Amino acid sequence: MSALSIPTTRFRSTVLPLEQQFEAWQEQIISIFEVAPVAASNRGFAAEVDAFHLGDFVLTRTRFAAQYFLRALRRTRADRLDHYLVQFYREGGYTGQAGETCLRIEPGSVSILDTARTVSTQATPAECLTLIVPRDLMDDVLPAAGNLHGLVLPEASGGLFADYLESLERRLPDLEVTQTPHIVRATCELLAACIRPSREHCDRAREQIETLLRRKVTRHIDRHLESPRLSAAAISKALGLSSAQLELLFEPLGGIERHILNRRLEHIRSTLARRTETRSVTELAAAYGFAGPQALRRAFRAAFGYEPDELVLEAQQDPACAAGFGAPRDSASTLNGWVRTLRS
Repeated sequence: MSALSIPTTRFRSTVLPLEQQFEAWQEQIISIFEVAPVAASNRGFAAEVDAFHLGDFVLTRTRFAAQYFLRALRRTRADRLDHYLVQFYREGGYTGQAGETCLRIEPGSVSILDTARTVSTQATPAECLTLIVPRDLMDDVLPAAGNLHGLVLPEASGGLFADYLESLERRLPDLEVTQTPHIVRATCELLAACIRPSREHCDRAREQIETLLRRKVTRHIDRHLESPRLSAAAISKALGLSSAQLELLFEPLGGIERHILNRRLEHIRSTLARRTETRSVTELAAAYGFAGPQALRRAFRAAFGYEPDELVLEAQQDPACAAGFGAPRDSASTLNGWVRTLRS
């Protein structure tokens, strides 16, 4: 019996005639907001939605043109919608009112709206991830939360939760519905820790927080692999982490310096195998901060069990690599062909 995937729905206004596009978008969003375009146009209205239903909450990715969003008092009384909208604006943002709170949401912000309260905003063209969380689910993990309407998370905790939402969005299409209870629990515990960073909440979300922080640090390392200034101290300063916190975070991986070395070696190995450039081992050693080619060779041999020069020689002798890694061959449709064209 095959596993069930997480239910999804997809909407694209641009597949419709121009005159129907905004009306179709209204129908998509009407359960939460009344909307109106900022300016009338006969060129249609671009909007798209990808939504994932995880049983206890819904995650959506929306992209839309400039418009007004409204939840008037009469609407909040009539529909009795009782959810929180936790929104990460990946691009664009909005200005306006959330109840009595004046908001100006910039790209990268994570904010919370309460559907039981009024909203009146004007959004720029934007893309955002929205977590729709029922109030009782939030109350379970964050009792006596108080008024969250219009709350904008601080940069550090907001960035952490944004990283998590992006990771979740990427992985949901490959997950199974049986995994959703664990996803819901982990998501809510992390959100609670970001909103109210008490010891209890942080302890519950520690695994998710540590995983996200490691991923964030690793992305920073990968972007600066060829920088001579890449070090634990530089990472601490750039990401706002203490040296002790950074070392503790990477202790299971042998420490932060070991992790930097491993990422450099993995990148060099990938580069040599693919032959996407012509730099020698000596040049690569200098580029990646090794004391010299022999230092690179020793570290490479310790990590992989052979010399980098051997990999260069094999790549040069392999007809597929000589023509360019991943070049079409007769076996391109076989497993060997697939493995050759894989990209990390």
